[in-house]
Amino acid sequence: MTVFFIILLFKFRAKKIKEARDKAHNYWPQIIGIINGIQIKIMSFIYSKLMEFFINWENHEKQSQFDNELTIKVVFYEFVNHYVSLFYIAFFKV
Repeated sequence: MTVFFIILLFKFRAKKIKEARDKAHNYWPQIIGIINGIQIKIMSFIYSKLMEFFINWENHEKQSQFDNELTIKVVFYEFVNHYVSLFYIAFFKV
């Protein structure tokens, strides 16, 4: 009985060590996540500057119209930019 328990213990430890090795060499999900986060920040910065330029180009009569248009466009873009990767993972990634 003791021999059986020792063999079972060694098999269990070998399985755990193999799982740990498999997880240790799989850095790609973390790297891709970091790149995605950097891309989101860069695109947010670029888009905010472009939106200010384009909203000024529309030549609104009142400051409130300018603010409303800028807010709508920036909020919509930020929502899409930040959450499109989550929608992709949730609904399209197999």
